[in-house]
Amino acid sequence: MNVGLSLILLAIFLVSLTPTALSQGSSYILDATIADGTSLFSYTYNYTVEKTNPLVYSLQVSTPNGSPVLNGTYTDSSRCFPNYIPIDGENVSMKYKGQVQIDGNTYQEFVGDAYVRGEQIPIDAYFLGGVLFKLNGSYENITINMINISVNTQSKPSSSIDYVPIIVVAVVIVLAIVIMIKLGKI
Repeated sequence: MNVGLSLILLAIFLVSLTPTALSQGSSYILDATIADGTSLFSYTYNYTVEKTNPLVYSLQVSTPNGSPVLNGTYTDSSRCFPNYIPIDGENVSMKYKGQVQIDGNTYQEFVGDAYVRGEQIPIDAYFLGGVLFKLNGSYENITINMINISVNTQSKPSSSIDYVPIIVVAVVIVLAIVIMIKLGKI
């Protein structure tokens, strides 16, 4: 394998390690249901990115009829978004388990606990591109399901930090071409 191709592959690998850049104004809507054997509760979680460095977002949790349950603004420094997922008044606690392939996509899998009516519910959460895709768990007669139902992103990066992966790839490609010319491969 020649040096230029090695450098290009290295650049692609490094860019793939960069977390998905959320853009200012992007919105993520998650549908959540909690069933406790006799009742079914449904909520809509609307996360809106207000600022990307540091990550600041607003969260609005509401019932299907639009009644607000929670409104707040949060700062997040985790590698996956969102880090604050309140269920029944308490944040879900999670830790990274590993990567898993589902339907041809690579998800980051987290495991943890949620508390509903004082019961500790083991949960599994799956993040796609650094954004929560789905969360579920059950214990005895309590079931929690949450899924990302909508993603709105802006088409252009909102700050210069969002251009870093593109700049890195461009620099590596230019360097690879220069090295290949000096080696007489081009």
